[in-house]
Amino acid sequence: MHRLERLRKLAIGGSPGGRLHILLAIGRLPTVEELRLTDLMLSEEEIKGLAGFPKLRTLVIQGTIMIGDDDVAELSKLKSLETSLFHRLDVSGGLGNYRPLTTRSLEYLREMANLRVVELPEGCGLDSDTITDFEEEIAGRSGVRDRETREIRE
Repeated sequence: MHRLERLRKLAIGGSPGGRLHILLAIGRLPTVEELRLTDLMLSEEEIKGLAGFPKLRTLVIQGTIMIGDDDVAELSKLKSLETSLFHRLDVSGGLGNYRPLTTRSLEYLREMANLRVVELPEGCGLDSDTITDFEEEIAGRSGVRDRETREIRE
């Protein structure tokens, strides 16, 4: 067995170009359970490619990444996803394609039965009360307590 076939965790930071090839190659690594993406501008095709990770349990998206309702719809196809930490997400950054999240995104996330933790940034297109209520709803349905949530985030 090749060492990459045993890879469980992978982090990718922003770089000028080549990211599509990297993500497509990663899609051929069926053992990846945790994927951390930082400062990447993901295309619709790349977000769809994330659905090809059969064992993905944790997806952390940080930094200047544009994401909208259609992207969350694609993420909702990751049925094995256990934890999705959307933090420091800039939905208006980068190329100026403003794609705010709406309550439609929350419906897609509700469909993810294994989802345990959701962090949505202020300024993502939803008001702070809606964000807080939704994060509490997800944590409450799964029985995740504050201490456990902090441990997952770390």
